[in-house]
Amino acid sequence: MNEKLTNYLEFLENSAKFKAMDKAQKAQMLSEINELIKSDALWVLNSRNDEIKKRVSSALFARLYSDIKDEILSKIKEQKFSIFSVFSKEPNQKYPKELKEHRKRGECEFAVAFGKGKDESGEAVFANTFIIFEKARCFIVPTIQKIARKYNCTGKYIRGYNRFKVYDALSDCLGDFDDTVKKNEIIDFDKNCEINLTALSKIIPYPNGLRDFAFTHAKVLFYERLCDEIISANRQVIDSITCYTARSLWSDNYDVSSYFKAPEPSNATPSNLLAPLKDIMENPKHRNLKWQIQKMLEKAFK
Repeated sequence: MNEKLTNYLEFLENSAKFKAMDKAQKAQMLSEINELIKSDALWVLNSRNDEIKKRVSSALFARLYSDIKDEILSKIKEQKFSIFSVFSKEPNQKYPKELKEHRKRGECEFAVAFGKGKDESGEAVFANTFIIFEKARCFIVPTIQKIARKYNCTGKYIRGYNRFKVYDALSDCLGDFDDTVKKNEIIDFDKNCEINLTALSKIIPYPNGLRDFAFTHAKVLFYERLCDEIISANRQVIDSITCYTARSLWSDNYDVSSYFKAPEPSNATPSNLLAPLKDIMENPKHRNLKWQIQKMLEKAFK
């Protein structure tokens, strides 16, 4: 590897060193790196087959765009997270379609951890554990309850901001976890949202008879998708990159406020909310119901 490039990578891969440089030093270094990249085509998207290209691309991405990425992650960190597991005898089980539909509409995002254990007969049991947060007001809890009843999820799920509570599929709170495991211990927001599989294994509900269970790996899909969105928004710049220019155009190409969707204004008014009730009251078939509602209202306003 080029000796200069080796020295540059030491700065790029160490965020503390990079942040310690002043603006002029950063601009000069990025300009010099850009000349090296142009000469050897080192900035390449999806550079998984070339370790040097991968290091350069990853390091530039992490340093150049870290401030905006960190801003979005700080907002994700404040969200209420839900966790549930789907257990199956199938090693490559599909994600619940209900969850995928929410994500496709941009209403939620998630990470997934994969685990494996054995049942009482020694047969393999596989688990997909989903860690979810809402990107828009989408009432994700009823969907999770539906999944918990439909699939083999032990009928329980976990939900909370930092401290978690465990619920059954009917949304009855079954109790608190102690302070030993919190959200920030399960997801390391300072290390590319790395999942702490050991901490996660301490809190998920397990089906009866499961033994020798352990998580094998995780995919932090919400982090990967965020990075992909950032790259896509700046693709026309990155394809012919001038590093410092690319960074200066960042905010023009990616709208930070677009990550979380604001709730749509409701058109509901007292009159249209009560319209169905009015129809029932005026229908002669529902005289008895009309009488019951009148009695309830009289009792309520006495």
